[in-house]
Amino acid sequence: MASKRMKITLVVVASVAIIFAASIGYMFWPLDTRAHLYKSDTSPDGVWTVNLYRGKRSHDLLAPVYISVQVTDRAGKLAYADDVYIVDAFRQAPEYCSYIEFAGNEIRLGPGRMYADGPGVRVIKTADLKPK
Repeated sequence: MASKRMKITLVVVASVAIIFAASIGYMFWPLDTRAHLYKSDTSPDGVWTVNLYRGKRSHDLLAPVYISVQVTDRAGKLAYADDVYIVDAFRQAPEYCSYIEFAGNEIRLGPGRMYADGPGVRVIKTADLKPK
């Protein structure tokens, strides 16, 4: 009888510990400050690859989420990097940058609220890109 009671107690304690750990992880996941890749596209000719990342820069719950762009060339060398959008919540990021478009000699990111340029579409001129 004691061994059955011990097994039940062990299962209950393990279940509570798992639920507690999952709850803590769920509550504090938005506090992750690493930038995460959430959208990527390559130009039709394969010369440029555009990666969009989103992440926080502080552990504050109310800190804004930065959407950053990195453009690399065919060899994987970085040609452009910048913060293109700042949004209020992690879940809003796909709404503020839902497409990457290659049009002629331009890369267009949008739509959404811009950090420095006002509302609209962020345009990156491919002629200005120089791999480092």
